[in-house]
Amino acid sequence: MLWPQHCRNANDIVGHCRQLLETIVATTERRRTVIQAGGNVGVLAWLLSPIFRRVITFEPDPRNFSCLADNLQDITNVEAHDMALGRSPSAREFRV
Repeated sequence: MLWPQHCRNANDIVGHCRQLLETIVATTERRRTVIQAGGNVGVLAWLLSPIFRRVITFEPDPRNFSCLADNLQDITNVEAHDMALGRSPSAREFRV
């Protein structure tokens, strides 16, 4: 996995993603589409891709998104968007 040069906690992120994955798998049955906000460099989306039919991930930080796009470029069921999700209105809108 590619990481931005400024990232100092890659191991913590991977560990957190693995724990989160266990919870997601234990609490979902149908596993069709999962939406993940805060894609970081794509670790969780990468882990979710063999489990869910469709993974949609969002990452607004350009440095992280660049790594995410590179890390997930060969995974066909992941849609990556360089934007944030939130309550504030913005010029861009995403619809599932």
